[in-house]
Amino acid sequence: MMCKLSKLGRVVLVVVMQVLMVVMVVVMRAAGEGGASGTHHSPEYEHVQGWSCDTHNPACADLPHAPRWNLTQGSRITDLNNCREFFSLSLPPAERLFQKKRSRMDLLYDNIHAGVNFYAISQEIAREWQLTGENTLEFEAAKKALAEEREKFNAEKKSLAWRVADAEDKLAKEKQFSANKQKE
Repeated sequence: MMCKLSKLGRVVLVVVMQVLMVVMVVVMRAAGEGGASGTHHSPEYEHVQGWSCDTHNPACADLPHAPRWNLTQGSRITDLNNCREFFSLSLPPAERLFQKKRSRMDLLYDNIHAGVNFYAISQEIAREWQLTGENTLEFEAAKKALAEEREKFNAEKKSLAWRVADAEDKLAKEKQFSANKQKE
């Protein structure tokens, strides 16, 4: 049975599948290549220099995280090196160290869980987005119908006002005619 997915749903599914494939490749790597997760860690991604604030200096724990990367205002995330640099350095050193110390299976389970939740949430967001569009169309149709009703009401009100004005004129003329007839 084939289910229909929106374009956004298909894109999200492809992204989740790619993430899961990357996770599986990382998990399958030999443990000797890097830290506990089996990934390769470049020295510039391990921690900042010892002379500055890093995860080993508690006095720096409250300072803002400022990644030391070569990304500039004009950098695009279409280049693999820029992507790797952003992905590797955007997290603060304490988080990178925490994740590095976790077991491979914990990383895999959490990543799969997060990926599936991301996919489920994305589906709900896409559904809500579609409903919002439908609700907007319904609202616009109701607004148009209300405007038409208002025009009809205003036209009828104007017509009734004219009829009342005509009736008042006739009444005034009849009173005048009656008053003139009584004088005679």
